[in-house]
Amino acid sequence: MSEITIKKTFRIPIYFGKLIVVVTDNLQAAADGMALGFDTQGFGALASQRTTKNGLREYAILIGPNCTLKDVVHECVHVANFIMKFTGISPDLDNDEPQCYLVGWIFGCAASVFSKYEINKQK
Repeated sequence: MSEITIKKTFRIPIYFGKLIVVVTDNLQAAADGMALGFDTQGFGALASQRTTKNGLREYAILIGPNCTLKDVVHECVHVANFIMKFTGISPDLDNDEPQCYLVGWIFGCAASVFSKYEINKQK
C-alpha cells in the first residue's frame, strides 16, 4: 500500500466494527493493497465491506485523486447501508433519523481525514 497518502481507522459506536478511511493518489494501488479485488478505473472513490478472520466487521472508504465531495457522500451512504444490513436494521422512510445520523458520523470521519488532503470540492 505504498501509494496511500493517509489511512485512519475509527471504531464504530453502537453498531461495532471498524471504519477505515483511505485518501490516496492511486486508488487502484490502495484497493489492491487492501485486497479488495476492485477495478477502480473511472471511480473517484469506493466503499467496501468484509469480515476479518476474527469475525470483526470492517468497512472502508477509499478516496482517490479524482474524488469530489459528492463521491464521498455517495460512498458514506453505501457504508451506512452495509452497516444497517449487517446488523439487521431496515431503513425506515418515515423515521430515517438513525440512518441520517449514521451517514453524518461516517462523513465526519471521512472529512477528518480528507480535510488535510486536496480534494476536488468544485464538482
